[in-house]
Amino acid sequence: MKTYWLVALGLAALMTACGTTDNLPVPPSPAPPPTSTPPASPPTTPMPPVAPPNPPSTTATELQNGAQHAAGSRVKSTYFGVEFTVPNGFTAGFAEQNGVQLLALNRPEVTILMVLQHGIERAEYQQLLSQPFALGSQLNFQPIGGTVQNGDVLSAPFGDVSGISLLFQTIPNASGFSPILLGFSRVEQKALLEPSLSAFKNSLRLTKGLTTSGSTALRTQWQNLLAGRALVTSGGSFDQSGNGTGSTSNDTRLRLCSTGEFEFTRTSSISINVPNGAGLSSIDKDQSVGRWSLESVSTNASILVLTDGLGLQRRLLLQVSQSGLLVNGVPFRANTSSNC
Repeated sequence: MKTYWLVALGLAALMTACGTTDNLPVPPSPAPPPTSTPPASPPTTPMPPVAPPNPPSTTATELQNGAQHAAGSRVKSTYFGVEFTVPNGFTAGFAEQNGVQLLALNRPEVTILMVLQHGIERAEYQQLLSQPFALGSQLNFQPIGGTVQNGDVLSAPFGDVSGISLLFQTIPNASGFSPILLGFSRVEQKALLEPSLSAFKNSLRLTKGLTTSGSTALRTQWQNLLAGRALVTSGGSFDQSGNGTGSTSNDTRLRLCSTGEFEFTRTSSISINVPNGAGLSSIDKDQSVGRWSLESVSTNASILVLTDGLGLQRRLLLQVSQSGLLVNGVPFRANTSSNC
């Protein structure tokens, strides 16, 4: 599947899931018109000293959808073989959708996004960096200087009429993909982008990740574990106050037939009611059918590939832990499927 391109098709949604769209640096409000008598200048306060970097954690935590990580945390993506430390002064959010992972690092002056995705060729990067693109409905970025190549790294600056600067960079990686870095700041603070991206890249450790095929015996074990199973998870929440009630629910079911077919269904709902009897509710459903396969296997982890009838693919990281089966870090029940 050629995602042309993630920024245009799904990055805005992932940013919302990370809580990033509300944290992008925004242009300052216009200054008020001068008055005849200028107000007295407030007393100056010395700037506090810059805090030293937080000591990194010694053990890396697996990234999970919706998780937040504080400065100094050591985190990793086993699927892509990426491990890094959240820089001092930043907080990090994470979201995953259809095999694409997005890490958002936020602080008041700069936002850094790292996008992890397989299947993007170098020529696609070069084409992307030479053309305008939109990010959601608010930002429309234009290239402002051309692409710069430094070794295997591609870099290009962009600008938006609202006054936000963007610096786009790729990082070569031996495991067959390039992490994409996007740094955002107000135009008057764009000098912070390059050093901020460099500091983050210095903490990155890139490994091969789960990209090898694994032994035949391991592959057979995983196929026997999954074939004829229905992987199920569900959850929800309920809140009540004097202003009314609200509830959410979600249900995900993945049937993996021994014949190689799959059926995927995800249903989410939300309901809000207020004391005067008014309310609203909505239901969102995501469904697909097709063929399933194993892209790679190891003793405790595997990449499950779901390919639908249109050839679109969804990749899931499966892990076996003491608590059971995890799918992209979320516990699932493995039931016998009556439909296979």
